[in-house]
Amino acid sequence: MTYGVPVVGVDGIPISPTKDTDRPGYEYDPYGHKDASGYDQYTDIHPNWIPFHCYRQIHIAQKAFYEGYRAVKPLPECPPLWGDMGHYWNSTCLFGYICYEIPRVGGGVILAIVAGWAKTKGWI
Repeated sequence: MTYGVPVVGVDGIPISPTKDTDRPGYEYDPYGHKDASGYDQYTDIHPNWIPFHCYRQIHIAQKAFYEGYRAVKPLPECPPLWGDMGHYWNSTCLFGYICYEIPRVGGGVILAIVAGWAKTKGWI
């Protein structure tokens, strides 16, 4: 894949990768721009008291959930270009990690309970 001139947002930060090794949130910010059609990642889509009230928060939280789901401790830190959404990153990253761990740990607990119950019945 070839990369051309980087597309830059209003704040001067690239919104697309310029080379293969560029990572979102570190070298470019795909969620920090307003494009030519007027689509703006920062515009509120519902009231501020509702969490995830703009598309930037939603997209960063989705990425954080995935990173938390596939993470091992320590959980990944918020990328520097998304620091303004650090609280969304941290909470949804932790939630993703918990969603992965509950079935894994919970399955072991259930198996131990069933095995203990089966042992009291003399089945094992």
